[in-house]
Amino acid sequence: MNASTHWLNQLLDHGAQPALTPAQIEHALTFAGFPLESTTPSTFGALPDHRLDVEVTSNRGDCLSHIGLAREIAAATERALRAPALADLASRASGAPVESLASLASEAGENCPHFMVAVIKGVKIGPSPAWLREALEAIGQRSISNVVDATNYVLHEMGNPSHAFDLGRIAKDAGGRHAVIVRMARAGEKLTLLDGTTRDLKPTDVVVADPSGPISLAGVMGGQSTAVGTGTTDVLLEMATWVPAVVRGTARRLNIRSDASHRYERVVSARTLRQALERLVEVVLSVAGGTLAPGVLSAGLPVPAPVQVPLSHDRCRRKIGLALDAPEIDGALKKVGCLVQPAPGGAMVTVPAHRPDIAIEVDLIEEVARVVGYERLPVSDALPVVIQEPQRSERAIRAVHRVLGASGFFEGVTFAFTTAKKAAPFLPAGLDTVSVSDDRRGLDNVLRPSVLSGLLDCRRVNQDAKVEAPGGLRLYELAGVFAQEKPAGAPVGASIERMNLTLLADAPERDPLSGASLKAFDRKQLALRLMRGVIDALADELAGPGQLRVEPLSTPPTKAYDPAGCAGLTLGERRLGVMGLLADAVQKQWELHSPVVAAEIDAGVLCAGFPPRRLARALPAFPATQRDLSLIVAERTEWGVLEGIVTQTGLKWMEALQFVGVYRGQPIEPGKKSVTFRMTFRDDTRTLRDEEVNAEVDRLVSRMQAQAGAVVRTA
Repeated sequence: MNASTHWLNQLLDHGAQPALTPAQIEHALTFAGFPLESTTPSTFGALPDHRLDVEVTSNRGDCLSHIGLAREIAAATERALRAPALADLASRASGAPVESLASLASEAGENCPHFMVAVIKGVKIGPSPAWLREALEAIGQRSISNVVDATNYVLHEMGNPSHAFDLGRIAKDAGGRHAVIVRMARAGEKLTLLDGTTRDLKPTDVVVADPSGPISLAGVMGGQSTAVGTGTTDVLLEMATWVPAVVRGTARRLNIRSDASHRYERVVSARTLRQALERLVEVVLSVAGGTLAPGVLSAGLPVPAPVQVPLSHDRCRRKIGLALDAPEIDGALKKVGCLVQPAPGGAMVTVPAHRPDIAIEVDLIEEVARVVGYERLPVSDALPVVIQEPQRSERAIRAVHRVLGASGFFEGVTFAFTTAKKAAPFLPAGLDTVSVSDDRRGLDNVLRPSVLSGLLDCRRVNQDAKVEAPGGLRLYELAGVFAQEKPAGAPVGASIERMNLTLLADAPERDPLSGASLKAFDRKQLALRLMRGVIDALADELAGPGQLRVEPLSTPPTKAYDPAGCAGLTLGERRLGVMGLLADAVQKQWELHSPVVAAEIDAGVLCAGFPPRRLARALPAFPATQRDLSLIVAERTEWGVLEGIVTQTGLKWMEALQFVGVYRGQPIEPGKKSVTFRMTFRDDTRTLRDEEVNAEVDRLVSRMQAQAGAVVRTA
């Protein structure tokens, strides 16, 4: 940021004190956290001056302006800020209202938080007066014309970029008004900028347009077709703010670096626009004349309310390490523009409009430290360290690694980028991929909607290298996945980013108990049961027993899963994710020889209840007895149905129910299967007799026959 010492002194009320020297300004800024890259002697017209190259951190966009730096200097040198003159828009206006001259509409949604327009008729374009020209030249700017110079002056003075359009060159709407439309660019549109270059636009770019097409690249540079020139008599003044990421993406893609984009990328608060527009109108009227049309057009989202942050004086003292009294703490915040109101134990601080970087209490404490002076902070020869246990989220992640490691899974670390073809099977309906335009990424320019694309790449590499593991290879990764909504009629939707735990496992070739080779169907069934067991173990460890529900899905959430072997996962009342066999098309796409089963789990939901509440109880004094029951049921009968019947029967003394397995084949007829489960019975006061337990089992069998058509398997 280039600044003029003469200009900075003009914004300070020195009272009886002399103007600050360049050395004093440098000292004040450096100790406020804004060191200087260089100090160069220069002139401000005929007056001696110094040009300062000030280093401004990315979170302090307000200091990319003379008034922002002047605030910091005033706070450090016990001077008052001398605010620039603002136009009273109501008293300075006359003639036809702005609504009869121009119309404004915003179709860019959140990409344009706020947009304001004023119209001045009858301006006279010409050279700038000496004071304006000298101010810009003092910071290395070239004078162009009075109106254009006015926009550049306000940018460097207030920190608010703006743009002046030739009103007569803006196309009209059906009502005969010059129409300004803020919208996303359309595929195939082009725009010739003020620098004479013609740029191809993309639907991710925001533009200011009229009915004929784009007339300005929002937040980056204006267009040549509506530029103010010698023939301009009426100007439309724009004052707006944009989403920093959108401006940054467009500027980097087109390799354009402008004073406006540099500031918009660092946040220009919507709450500062009205005051900046009033300043711009004041400067334009003073240097170019004309008549201000009554009224201001505005569009976009509502201007946010002032931010209020509570501050504890005691916590401020502890963090800073100084025994500051309450008036000194509050006074430091007032010096940087905060409104401070007393509150129990501290203060309620209203953050000024130009400081969007202040959001939480520690931000206020940092401001107090800056104003009080870093040189006053105590410095210790030894750094005190307090050992604390890892935070809950870290302990939950460790538990995930522990369970999966014990289950034979290897952790993978794959790339966040993939190709559009590999991403397609994993994209849920209604969502679209997020891609980047960086040529260096080539075809791998899509952020993964699922970690499975990377794990499948890893599995394929291991297959080609003939890497084997007992029971098949098992992989997992805890990583982010990305997508964006695809709303009707809009090219870009809200982005979605989530941390997923993704599992991938081969279907075993042999029975883990007998070692016998398995048929393809049995391999898939065993793979599903193994994956279910691992997810059960994860849910029990991180959320507690009985929280997980697994329900078959006839329609998988994405095309990646086989409808014949897919289930939805629910933890408590929240959707946890999905597990299932991967579809044949996915198997073929990655050319995998072995069937694989996968699971995609929302890590936030899985870890939300960690650590689970566990109850301790005395060891039982009497033994338990177990009963295995094998029932022949229809193939379509789900385990959840049988489990529900057991629960509804309300068997006396039963303390546990465990699924054992499923058998298909002779002598069981086709279309049927045998389901075996184990029940554990115990009485805390005595040893149960066989006839008592048998009676309960018989009662269950009768209910199974009635409700599920079950038959007890005897052979």
